[in-house]
Amino acid sequence: MKKITILSIMALFCANVVAQSESQTILYKSRCCMTVSPPTITTYITDEENNVIGQTTSVRWPNNEKDSWMKDTCWVKAPVISPNYYDSLFPGMRTATPNNTNVNLVVINWMLAIENDETVMHCFFTMPADTVTNLFLAMEETAIVDLRTGVNYRIRRTEPECMRKHIGVIAKKGDVLDFKIYFPKLSETTKIVSIYTVPLWSQYGGVEHLLTRENKVQKEYDDVPNIISPTLVSKSEEKYNKDNWDTWRHYKDAHLIKPLRDGTMALWNTPEATYIAIAREQNSMGEYYAIRSETMLIDNRGNRYKLKQAGGGNLPLDELFWVDGYSGDFLTFLMEFEPLPPSATSFTYVVPDLEPFYVMFANPKGGVRSNLNVNELRANQSLFEYNPRVIKE
Repeated sequence: MKKITILSIMALFCANVVAQSESQTILYKSRCCMTVSPPTITTYITDEENNVIGQTTSVRWPNNEKDSWMKDTCWVKAPVISPNYYDSLFPGMRTATPNNTNVNLVVINWMLAIENDETVMHCFFTMPADTVTNLFLAMEETAIVDLRTGVNYRIRRTEPECMRKHIGVIAKKGDVLDFKIYFPKLSETTKIVSIYTVPLWSQYGGVEHLLTRENKVQKEYDDVPNIISPTLVSKSEEKYNKDNWDTWRHYKDAHLIKPLRDGTMALWNTPEATYIAIAREQNSMGEYYAIRSETMLIDNRGNRYKLKQAGGGNLPLDELFWVDGYSGDFLTFLMEFEPLPPSATSFTYVVPDLEPFYVMFANPKGGVRSNLNVNELRANQSLFEYNPRVIKE
């Protein structure tokens, strides 16, 4: 009878489906975040004659850096949400996994919304097993800070109630849970925030989140951006040699922009291509650059999109080239990729290393920029409008 009772308790936990607020203004929907689940432990359920009549799976979640502070443990009703509601917020994300992987990946993401005169952080967690223990949501340190005014919005409560406690929860593998953290209502003028101490959802402060207040309809596709391609000045008569800068191509009149933080990115999505521009700060009268042909985008479902060309086909790939200008210029080149689908919410930007070259202060390193939000980068388009150079002597 004991084993049958266990199944009955599980059914009770799994029956709890969270109702959604009728009054909700979405401020921010996070990019997809996938993490590797710890190994699953399978427990078989048998009857009195030792026949297997079912099984359950369980996972103990890894500790976080706040773990030594947490002494209490609680079991909570699984805050399971409707799959249709979750899919309407994050299309395709429940099944988002990279291609060709054998690891057990879990999708965790979050959303910020105004509901009934409070700010609610919805922390979504996809169950990797029937039972998960050692989860952690929030504590007294948890807060939202308006990065323009410095106003600090402190945590009020959590739902289910689990402040400063390890959490155990029972649901069905694949169910999406919605843990909620409540804060005072953000000001209508709040545009950029940082969130502190929500460890499982990778919120430790130090990251800017641009609020979009999703009550506007954003068009599905953009127009092709008007980014000027640099003009070719000269191409050496000698064969290109990465170790001899005299053989590199020379360009001038790059697309100039207003000063931006180096590396600021904008995105334009069209049916034929996805265009990306990145702000570059020119530190000298002549600066060298390189664009790798194997640069790619990987969307939140694991699909890859290749680089087609750069500078409208005017810039070389896998070659170093010079751009003439002025120290203090801010400029950009347009890169054209295979088109992201309109359903893509986030992506990773991958630049492979360049073949090492022997030039003073050479930097052949590539890089990876993860969890880039498509809508945030589309909102940056106006930052890349042409800004003529003004010289005073």
